[in-house]
Amino acid sequence: MATIAQAIRMALHVGEENLGVTDIFGEDVGPPLGGVFTCTQGLKTAWNSPLDERGIVGAAIGLGLAGNRCVAEIQFCDYIYNTIDLLKLAGMQCWSSNGQFSCPITIMTPVGSGIRGSIYHSHSFDATATHIPGWKIVMPSNAYDAYGLMISCIKDPNPCFFLKPKALLRVRGDKAIPGEPGVDPQGDKALKEMINMPVGGDADKWNPKWPEGLSDWEIPLGQAEVKHAGEHITVVSY
Repeated sequence: MATIAQAIRMALHVGEENLGVTDIFGEDVGPPLGGVFTCTQGLKTAWNSPLDERGIVGAAIGLGLAGNRCVAEIQFCDYIYNTIDLLKLAGMQCWSSNGQFSCPITIMTPVGSGIRGSIYHSHSFDATATHIPGWKIVMPSNAYDAYGLMISCIKDPNPCFFLKPKALLRVRGDKAIPGEPGVDPQGDKALKEMINMPVGGDADKWNPKWPEGLSDWEIPLGQAEVKHAGEHITVVSY
């Protein structure tokens, strides 16, 4: 089974091949690293931005208002707080233009603790994100959801936050993503060999071999999934 990082990578590949994604960018998002958590390895539209969170968000807004679809990454959510005024502008574009302008951008950022990240790499942003008008927020807990929710974010005409839980990015799922190769240890090995850049490899010479069965299969935004059905109590969480 894929990890969350691999699921995100495959969904972004489908986005740039079939859903009109023109740019995937952020600090260390392009070669040779492919993202600090390797979520953007091998993507042909991925490029490295300056270390400037306001510049990243501003560029994403400009691309969105020009009619392009992009996925911009803030390397750690700890550094997104100085962009709140820009995020508010992005979220209010549709309302303030009376529906004439949409802003189809996705901002992707890792959140939470669990990686020994100390004070500047352990914050959570999910509660703050839900208080910025106009944005849709997703925070997957497994690879299956990560793939389907990323596809939905890319397709949506509204700005979306895709929050990646740092501590879970290397956790393998227990439910196969449609189109991923194999569901056994050999399948895991095959996927790794296909889309993970070899450690110590030459990023300029390495090319991924994307699974042929991947599609724009999505998980609709805003719909809860019933994990356990019952009759006496309802517990809602994320």
